[in-house]
Amino acid sequence: MTVSKMKKGDLVYIPSEVKLVQFGDDGRISRYTKTEKPINCLVENVEELNYRVIYQGERWSVKASNVYATDIGG
Repeated sequence: MTVSKMKKGDLVYIPSEVKLVQFGDDGRISRYTKTEKPINCLVENVEELNYRVIYQGERWSVKASNVYATDIGG
C-alpha cells in the first residue's frame, strides 16, 4: 500500500479506527462512524482535503491522510 493521489473510481484501503463523516445541507457534520476493521471502499469524489467514498451503500467523507491505495488489480 502506498500513499498517493486517488481519483474517482479508485478502490482504496481505509484502516480500522478511522472516522468517516457525512455532512448536512448546512455543511456541518450530520453523522459519523468509525471503521471497526480495515475496509476497502470505492472513491466517489475527490475533495480538497477528503475523499468521498462509498461505505455500506452510503456516501461518506474521510480525511485523505487516512486513505491508501490498494494493491488489488495493480
